[in-house]
Amino acid sequence: EGTVRKINPVRGMVAIELRDDGSFTVVEVLGSVDLEVDDIVRGPLRELGSAELMNVTKNDAFDVIVQNFDVTAGQLPRQLLVNERSR
Repeated sequence: EGTVRKINPVRGMVAIELRDDGSFTVVEVLGSVDLEVDDIVRGPLRELGSAELMNVTKNDAFDVIVQNFDVTAGQLPRQLLVNERSR
């Protein structure tokens, strides 16, 4: 389980801070989903590849591709595909 901390809406990339150790999982959201910073999500956040996550805050399931996990806060801009001009 984790908390949405950062969203790159242009790329559909989301950083989820894991509750157990404070590391981040980076996912690419597939399709349109109502996801906001501070939403609580649950699912296979430490398994690469396609997954279905549950937005516990909004009681809504959504599909993602888990791109990476055990990411540090310092690695997030690169992992979220944020370039210097968009920050």
